[in-house]
Amino acid sequence: MTPKLDPLEVLILVLAWAAFMFTVFATCWTFDKLVRLQYVSHRTKWEEDGKPCGFFFRPPEIRVLYQVLLNSSASHATSGHQW
Repeated sequence: MTPKLDPLEVLILVLAWAAFMFTVFATCWTFDKLVRLQYVSHRTKWEEDGKPCGFFFRPPEIRVLYQVLLNSSASHATSGHQW
């Protein structure tokens, strides 16, 4: 049997969850800003780091590469190889 929570306890849990989610989002956003800054201002260092993507930021050339890989994999899947 689960214990009944007091409304104040529910409020505390909701506020704690909201603070946690805000922290996670702010961390992802800050990391994206850092990756974007490195991409724009220090392209060679960005390439040396392995061309990282952010959580929300994707450089244009990564999008093109992703589309090429996606289309290649889809066409390979429908080609119907026989063994």
